[in-house]
Amino acid sequence: MNKKSRLAIANAFRLAKQRLARNSEELFAPGASRYICYALADVTLPWGVLNNASNVVCDRIRPYAFLEDWLNAKIPDYDCLEYEERRDNVQAYRHRWLDALIEEFSK
Repeated sequence: MNKKSRLAIANAFRLAKQRLARNSEELFAPGASRYICYALADVTLPWGVLNNASNVVCDRIRPYAFLEDWLNAKIPDYDCLEYEERRDNVQAYRHRWLDALIEEFSK
């Protein structure tokens, strides 16, 4: 992948982060998205860029469809957390993950 493509993906992640809900209270706010791929779908960029960014997310959590499932498989006792705490933790994780992806694809 060339530098221009990587920077376009970083920009898509940057824009998606602005649409991603920060916590359980924001999940139902107008224009807020719970999932990274839904936030990407709300961004106005060329389809190819958004598709590449979505593929990065999907490839990283494969074979799982949702980050919650990936976390549950990778973190012992993750499913023992109370629902509200788990939901807020996942949203915080999504934001940290987007920060890391933005940094990775900005290089």
